[in-house]
Amino acid sequence: MEAQNSLEAEVSEKKRIEDMTAREALELFEKGKKVRVAPPRKKDRMSVYNLRLKNETIDGLAKLAQKKGVPPSAVARQILEDGISQELNRLEQITAKLESVLVKYEKTFGA
Repeated sequence: MEAQNSLEAEVSEKKRIEDMTAREALELFEKGKKVRVAPPRKKDRMSVYNLRLKNETIDGLAKLAQKKGVPPSAVARQILEDGISQELNRLEQITAKLESVLVKYEKTFGA
């Protein structure tokens, strides 16, 4: 029974490194626990994201990159950022239209 309680306490102490404060990490270290410490993620830093793309898409990225004089990864990143921004804006517009239609419906027919 004690072993189970000890295990439960240890499991409840575990957190993702990103969620752990420096004080929490130090407390665990002082208790003799192994603690891996990683620097906090900065908002302006970039992360690596792997994608599986068709060969034609890779060829197109290479051509665009060559014409622009930048690496293919920079072209891909810009296309993704622009596409995501446009899609989010489009979804916001659709949501606003739907909310407007819902308000008109509720005024006409009651809630």
